[in-house]
Amino acid sequence: MTVTDLLALYGTLMSGLEPRPGAPELAGHIERVGECLFRGALYDAGFYPGLVDAPGTVRGELWRCVAPTALELLDGWEDYYPDALSESMYVRRRVKLIAPQCDAWVYYWNLSIGGLQPIASGDWREHLSTPR
Repeated sequence: MTVTDLLALYGTLMSGLEPRPGAPELAGHIERVGECLFRGALYDAGFYPGLVDAPGTVRGELWRCVAPTALELLDGWEDYYPDALSESMYVRRRVKLIAPQCDAWVYYWNLSIGGLQPIASGDWREHLSTPR
């Protein structure tokens, strides 16, 4: 990881959302660049979304890593264990974004989507504002 790596967030860690209990303090680790779009489909896993590699477009935020420990901190929060993928809730992959056109790290859901509600809009913020 370099401090210029980009990261696409699409769930509870996006700016302006109520942080989940225990969320990592990201100030000084990442800085917001702007909005982004990338391919995939979102599912509602309860308190957070899960992203899977499927047809669709996801709306998120692009962030720049400004500390060498940024991805390590996020890996812990996302239960991503590079040496134990079968035990990981999410896996981190580098992908090409639709907009802006660049590569960024993205966390993909590594569990079954069986029983999870699809988020047709691909937008977690919009999903949260829709009456359930």
